Amino acid sequence: MHPMIQLMHPDLCDDTVDRVIDGKRFGKKWKHAARTAQQQLKKRGSIVLINGEWALIA
Repeated sequence: MHPMIQLMHPDLCDDTVDRVIDGKRFGKKWKHAARTAQQQLKKRGSIVLINGEWALIA
C-alpha cells in the first residue's frame, strides 16, 4: 500500500519526517497517516479486505 501512495502523492510522502513520541521514533509520519486513513475507511464501511487487497465499496 505504501509504495502506491508514495507514487500517487509524492508531495505528501516526506521520508525525512519521523513520527516521534516522547523522544522515541515510530517510523515515517506519512505512513502512520495513511494507516490511520485506511482504518477510518474500514470503520465507516467504505473499504473491505478481499483476498489480501483493499477494495472500495460503492
